[in-house]
Amino acid sequence: MVITATADDITTFSRAKCLTTSADNSVEWGRESRERSAEWYRPCEEKVIGFLQLSANWDSYGAFPIREESVERALTVLYDLSLVKGIRRPRVVPTVSGNVGLSWEWDDCNQELDVEVDASRGVRYSYYNENDPDKNLEEITTYDLMDIAQILTDKW
Repeated sequence: MVITATADDITTFSRAKCLTTSADNSVEWGRESRERSAEWYRPCEEKVIGFLQLSANWDSYGAFPIREESVERALTVLYDLSLVKGIRRPRVVPTVSGNVGLSWEWDDCNQELDVEVDASRGVRYSYYNENDPDKNLEEITTYDLMDIAQILTDKW
């Protein structure tokens, strides 16, 4: 399966130099991207692509099918984060709203970062730190992954 993105997404993807542009001005998620990413990227990529097989009501409570645009954006987010040294493999889940969720929990279980990748509204995240509640963040929306990378590498 080849994941494609529209020309509007090229700037996001090309920054990571992981896509090729075709004659119809679409871009393809290339094999080259996997060769430079962290070892956890490939299993996450496969799992996220598998979410496209989920039909409506996949959770038997009325969940929406996972949108291709959210999968494409999630693959970009995962790839970009996989290039940052020190970021561990996230838990990857489908969300009932048709998006892709990413979650990291620290070993001491006192910190958690939850991310929802929504192609139409950007990346939303919430960060919880039981040891330092002043750093807690709820429902932040961004298109820049720098804050997320800083939280994950404890440089925040």
